[in-house]
Amino acid sequence: TYSNVTSSFSVKDRRRQRRSLTEKELVTLLYVARWRPLAEYGRRTVRLEKPVDKRKRSGWSYSSLELTDLDAAADRARERLQANPAQIEKMERLGSERALIYKTLVLTGLRKGELASLTVGQLDLGGAVPFLMLNAADEKNREGNSIPLRSDLADDLRQWLADKAKSDLADMQRLQQALVSDARLVALRDDIERQARAQFTEGAITGAEYVETRTDVVEANLTLKRHRAELAQAEARYLTTLGLAPRSLQP
Repeated sequence: TYSNVTSSFSVKDRRRQRRSLTEKELVTLLYVARWRPLAEYGRRTVRLEKPVDKRKRSGWSYSSLELTDLDAAADRARERLQANPAQIEKMERLGSERALIYKTLVLTGLRKGELASLTVGQLDLGGAVPFLMLNAADEKNREGNSIPLRSDLADDLRQWLADKAKSDLADMQRLQQALVSDARLVALRDDIERQARAQFTEGAITGAEYVETRTDVVEANLTLKRHRAELAQAEARYLTTLGLAPRSLQP
């Protein structure tokens, strides 16, 4: 028998004893989740005494992020990415979403899979007591549940949905403008290709020169199709943010 075998998960090992996080630890967790994505771009470079991989010539690496250096790292990241404000906005948005995920898990007691199963349609943020509805199929006990939301969490969720809808709309407008430019470029490339074809037939240009114009036409059409696909994705994200099913998912 195994009755006398000591489990490797011994209760004497304090590292494996479950406990609730303290308020200070929770605040720190949300703070790190909020700023870690941006701060990654502000890590300092350090010289390695001995390269980890001798096959690589580089003797430099990035220092690890420390809690006390997180604010400074985020500031350095903004300086390094000042020519790319879209990336700064993307990392800040990612950090906000991560912090909101942790906050929602802590304040609702939801499991990871239960939170992942939620849709916007399962949130009721407009009533006197905001709440979310958990479907029976997604809950551990298979009974379903209605979970009230603390007012500050409900406010955070409302703000996140508003920001998400605004971002999705901006993406849609940008892609719609890109499609107009793409259509003009495709028409221009087609005209150039027709002229080049006639010149090639008359022997005025070489085959290589004509193939180059054909390549330009193909590339222009590929860009047009890619932007169409990205626009469809942006529209689907926007409808999902509003709690509506995209047309492709409607019965």
